[in-house]
Amino acid sequence: MIISKSKWKELGKPAYDTYIVPVDSTLNLAQRIKAVRSCQNVNPDIVEENFPMCRIGTSGKTRIILIPLSAVARFSDVPQHMDELDLWPVWIEELLALGEGYPIIHRQSILMSLGSVWERPNGNRFFPYLEFYGAMCNLYLHKDGERITAPAKNCFFPAVSKESDNC
Repeated sequence: MIISKSKWKELGKPAYDTYIVPVDSTLNLAQRIKAVRSCQNVNPDIVEENFPMCRIGTSGKTRIILIPLSAVARFSDVPQHMDELDLWPVWIEELLALGEGYPIIHRQSILMSLGSVWERPNGNRFFPYLEFYGAMCNLYLHKDGERITAPAKNCFFPAVSKESDNC
Protein backbone atom coordinates (compact mmCIF):
# COMPACT_ATOMS: atom_id res chain seq x y z
CA MET A 1 0.00 0.00 0.00
CA ILE A 2 1.40 3.40 -0.95
CA ILE A 3 0.30 6.33 1.14
CA SER A 4 -0.04 9.53 -0.89
CA LYS A 5 1.55 12.75 0.31
CA SER A 6 -1.89 14.25 1.06
CA LYS A 7 -2.95 11.15 3.04
CA TRP A 8 0.38 11.33 4.88
CA LYS A 9 -0.54 14.89 5.94
CA GLU A 10 -4.06 13.78 6.96
CA LEU A 11 -2.45 11.24 9.27
CA GLY A 12 -0.61 14.13 10.93
CA LYS A 13 2.77 13.13 9.54
CA PRO A 14 5.22 15.62 8.06
CA ALA A 15 5.11 15.98 4.28
CA TYR A 16 8.66 15.09 3.33
CA ASP A 17 9.94 14.91 -0.24
CA THR A 18 9.03 11.57 -1.79
CA TYR A 19 10.38 9.83 -4.89
CA ILE A 20 9.29 6.68 -6.69
CA VAL A 21 12.30 4.78 -7.97
CA PRO A 22 12.74 1.48 -9.80
CA VAL A 23 14.95 -0.87 -7.79
CA ASP A 24 16.46 -3.65 -9.87
CA SER A 25 18.05 -6.00 -7.36
CA THR A 26 19.01 -8.44 -10.09
CA LEU A 27 22.11 -6.25 -10.46
CA ASN A 28 25.07 -6.88 -8.16
CA LEU A 29 26.51 -4.03 -6.09
CA ALA A 30 29.25 -3.13 -8.59
CA GLN A 31 26.67 -2.92 -11.42
CA ARG A 32 24.34 -0.86 -9.26
CA ILE A 33 27.16 1.61 -8.42
CA LYS A 34 28.09 1.86 -12.11
CA ALA A 35 24.45 2.68 -12.92
CA VAL A 36 24.81 5.91 -10.91
CA ARG A 37 26.57 7.62 -13.79
CA SER A 38 27.40 10.81 -11.91
CA CYS A 39 29.26 8.85 -9.19
CA GLN A 40 32.92 9.85 -9.52
CA ASN A 41 34.52 8.48 -6.35
CA VAL A 42 33.65 5.30 -4.47
CA ASN A 43 35.10 4.26 -1.13
CA PRO A 44 37.06 1.03 -1.79
CA ASP A 45 35.40 -0.66 1.22
CA ILE A 46 31.99 -0.44 -0.47
CA VAL A 47 31.97 -3.94 -1.90
CA GLU A 48 29.43 -6.77 -1.83
CA GLU A 49 31.34 -8.60 0.91
CA ASN A 50 30.79 -5.63 3.27
CA PHE A 51 27.40 -4.50 1.94
CA PRO A 52 25.45 -7.51 0.67
CA MET A 53 22.33 -6.70 -1.29
CA CYS A 54 19.27 -7.61 0.75
CA ARG A 55 16.66 -8.00 -1.99
CA ILE A 56 18.54 -10.11 -4.52
CA GLY A 57 16.54 -11.20 -7.55
CA THR A 58 13.63 -8.84 -7.05
CA SER A 59 12.62 -5.78 -9.00
CA GLY A 60 9.94 -3.20 -8.60
CA LYS A 61 9.24 0.41 -7.83
CA THR A 62 9.66 1.77 -4.34
CA ARG A 63 8.50 5.01 -2.77
CA ILE A 64 11.42 6.60 -0.94
CA ILE A 65 10.82 9.35 1.60
CA LEU A 66 13.63 11.74 2.48
CA ILE A 67 13.87 12.56 6.18
CA PRO A 68 15.89 15.76 6.62
CA LEU A 69 18.41 15.86 9.45
CA SER A 70 16.82 19.19 10.40
CA ALA A 71 13.64 17.25 11.37
CA VAL A 72 15.40 15.76 14.40
CA ALA A 73 17.58 17.16 17.15
CA ARG A 74 20.55 14.86 16.56
CA PHE A 75 21.77 12.24 14.08
CA SER A 76 21.21 9.58 16.75
CA ASP A 77 17.50 10.54 16.83
CA VAL A 78 16.91 9.62 13.17
CA PRO A 79 16.10 5.90 13.69
CA GLN A 80 13.54 6.72 16.41
CA HIS A 81 11.95 9.41 14.23
CA MET A 82 11.69 6.94 11.34
CA ASP A 83 10.13 4.36 13.65
CA GLU A 84 7.52 6.89 14.85
CA LEU A 85 6.58 7.45 11.19
CA ASP A 86 6.41 3.68 10.48
CA LEU A 87 9.43 3.88 8.20
CA TRP A 88 12.55 1.77 7.69
CA PRO A 89 15.90 3.16 6.56
CA VAL A 90 16.78 2.24 2.98
CA TRP A 91 19.32 -0.42 2.03
CA ILE A 92 22.28 0.38 -0.21
CA GLU A 93 20.48 -0.79 -3.37
CA GLU A 94 17.61 1.66 -2.72
CA LEU A 95 20.08 4.46 -1.98
CA LEU A 96 21.84 3.81 -5.28
CA ALA A 97 18.52 3.56 -7.16
CA LEU A 98 17.62 6.99 -5.81
CA GLY A 99 20.99 8.36 -6.92
CA GLU A 100 20.53 6.82 -10.35
CA GLY A 101 16.96 7.98 -10.84
CA TYR A 102 17.29 11.51 -9.46
CA PRO A 103 20.92 12.62 -9.79
CA ILE A 104 20.25 16.32 -10.31
CA ILE A 105 17.59 16.92 -7.66
CA HIS A 106 20.00 16.54 -4.77
CA ARG A 107 22.75 19.01 -5.64
CA GLN A 108 24.73 20.00 -2.56
CA SER A 109 23.08 17.21 -0.56
CA ILE A 110 24.06 14.10 1.35
CA LEU A 111 21.82 11.01 1.29
CA MET A 112 22.74 8.49 4.00
CA SER A 113 21.57 4.87 4.13
CA LEU A 114 21.06 3.70 7.70
CA GLY A 115 19.73 0.30 6.57
CA SER A 116 23.06 -1.00 5.28
CA VAL A 117 25.74 -1.17 7.94
CA TRP A 118 29.28 -2.51 7.72
CA GLU A 119 30.91 -3.45 11.00
CA ARG A 120 34.66 -3.91 11.11
CA PRO A 121 36.22 -6.52 13.42
CA ASN A 122 37.19 -3.70 15.83
CA GLY A 123 33.48 -2.82 16.27
CA ASN A 124 33.47 0.39 14.20
CA ARG A 125 30.27 0.68 12.19
CA PHE A 126 29.94 2.49 8.84
CA PHE A 127 26.95 3.63 6.75
CA PRO A 128 27.15 4.33 2.99
CA TYR A 129 26.13 7.75 1.74
CA LEU A 130 25.90 9.62 -1.53
CA GLU A 131 27.36 13.11 -1.49
CA PHE A 132 26.26 15.33 -4.38
CA TYR A 133 28.23 18.33 -5.63
CA GLY A 134 26.95 19.95 -8.79
CA ALA A 135 26.55 17.30 -11.48
CA MET A 136 28.73 14.67 -9.77
CA CYS A 137 28.46 12.54 -6.67
CA ASN A 138 30.65 10.46 -4.41
CA LEU A 139 29.81 7.24 -2.59
CA TYR A 140 31.49 7.31 0.80
CA LEU A 141 31.21 5.84 4.28
CA HIS A 142 30.16 7.61 7.47
CA LYS A 143 31.50 6.25 10.74
CA ASP A 144 28.77 5.71 13.33
CA GLY A 145 29.09 8.20 16.16
CA GLU A 146 30.99 10.81 14.16
CA ARG A 147 29.51 14.26 13.75
CA ILE A 148 27.95 15.04 10.39
CA THR A 149 29.72 18.14 9.09
CA ALA A 150 27.21 19.03 6.37
CA PRO A 151 24.53 21.61 7.18
CA ALA A 152 21.41 19.86 8.52
CA LYS A 153 19.31 21.29 5.67
CA ASN A 154 21.52 19.41 3.17
CA CYS A 155 21.56 16.01 4.89
CA PHE A 156 18.78 13.48 4.28
CA PHE A 157 18.03 9.94 5.41
CA PRO A 158 16.06 8.03 2.76
CA ALA A 159 13.40 5.72 4.17
CA VAL A 160 10.66 3.37 3.00
CA SER A 161 7.32 2.50 4.55
CA LYS A 162 7.17 -0.50 6.87
CA GLU A 163 4.02 -1.43 4.95
CA SER A 164 4.40 -3.03 1.55
CA ASP A 165 5.72 -0.07 -0.40
CA ASN A 166 6.08 -1.49 -3.89
CA CYS A 167 4.21 0.25 -6.69
